[in-house]
Amino acid sequence: MVRRTMATVRWGVLGAAVLATLHAAAAKADPPVATTPRATAEPASAQAEAQAERLLTEGRELFAQGKSEAALEKLRAAWALHRSYAIAANLGSAELDLGRMRDAAEHFDFALREMPASVEKAKRDAVSGYLQKARAAIGALRVQVEPAGARVLVDGDPAGTAPLPGELFVEPGQHAVAAQADGFAPKGESVTVAAGEAKAVSLRLSRAVAVPSATPGPPPPPRVPDDRAPQMAIWVLVGAAAVVAGTYSLSIGVDVRSKIPDRTASDVVIGIGASSVLLGLGTGIGGVLYERTVRWPQTAAVGVAPWVGAHGGGACVAGTF
Repeated sequence: MVRRTMATVRWGVLGAAVLATLHAAAAKADPPVATTPRATAEPASAQAEAQAERLLTEGRELFAQGKSEAALEKLRAAWALHRSYAIAANLGSAELDLGRMRDAAEHFDFALREMPASVEKAKRDAVSGYLQKARAAIGALRVQVEPAGARVLVDGDPAGTAPLPGELFVEPGQHAVAAQADGFAPKGESVTVAAGEAKAVSLRLSRAVAVPSATPGPPPPPRVPDDRAPQMAIWVLVGAAAVVAGTYSLSIGVDVRSKIPDRTASDVVIGIGASSVLLGLGTGIGGVLYERTVRWPQTAAVGVAPWVGAHGGGACVAGTF
């Protein structure tokens, strides 16, 4: 417990000394050029900058006293108001002292990227040393994504927009890295990284195949009552009746002719029967053909087959009506 307390004091004094000079340099130096990192140096109003400056001063004083938790609270409030490299460096210092290595690495990395060239090399090297200390306990991912503008996610959380300005710091272990972009199919990769290790991840998105939307076809035409079957049935029934009557007359005529020597009467009966058969066949066939070819040309075919037996004759009509 004593060792931890002494180490905290030594780190607090060293960090406060170096970071206080960074604070003073930030007040004199030109404002940093904004990039598009995970945390961006965003312009703030004069009132917000003044309040952030006050919170930064309070946070540095608390950190110098070894009160890292209280300092962290003040510095986070300053960071929420104004993201500058001086606030990031002091914030990373408090996080490093509290063992929050990933957060510390992100803020030290931001401070180095945003630090103007006018800052002395010794102070820049000090912040770089703090970053390396934090990196030794965590992993880093160097994510390259195409196309530019794609959204990058780590374990489902937004991590920035491609191209990323630097590494993504993660806890040691397995992580899911994914990229999404409008008009492209999402892509992801699982990667395992150890403490102090940096791994490269490359995700190249392919354009999504557009699936044409199914357009409904025209509605079916209204159902029209079909009177084809009754009409054709009438023709068939009339023709069949005539054929049956004719066949019956033929059978009578043939029978009479075989029993009566006078063939005149039998010939008349046979003639009437034959005429009836022909009339029935003509009526049935003609009616069906009329319905099929004139009124309903799209109907199916109809077949008619006459037959004659030893004691009579007839016709067989079959088809689809």
